Amino acid sequence: MSSEAISSRRSRPVGAPLDRTALRVNQASIIVLLAIGFVLDQPWLVVFVCAVMAIGTAFPRAALFQRVYRDILRPAGLLRPDPHDEDAAPHRFAQGLGAAFLLAASAALFSGAVALGWGWHSWSSRSRRSI
Repeated sequence: MSSEAISSRRSRPVGAPLDRTALRVNQASIIVLLAIGFVLDQPWLVVFVCAVMAIGTAFPRAALFQRVYRDILRPAGLLRPDPHDEDAAPHRFAQGLGAAFLLAASAALFSGAVALGWGWHSWSSRSRRSI
């Protein structure tokens, strides 16, 4: 395969334009909910975010946080679209990988391995508080 064929394949957009604002809303929602779950020690929020990410990976039109953007924030004029001609597959892959890690963290949290579920640093700071 020649280098010309490879470079021309990379430059072709796949599918409809990708709205990066939807991705940012998705990422911000994930971060905020997981931070709240950590601070309040609510592992069910990890399970909720994991489910939202897994469903959004399998069925992109059903991605909850992106739907909030598309159905509420954008029509209300609170956020503007930022379309780019790029493939959504790498973003979906990353979201699926994140869902897999959150699934492992959820299993750890609900099986009592809090250090593994929240992370080592959080475990050491939580154990100092209980002393």
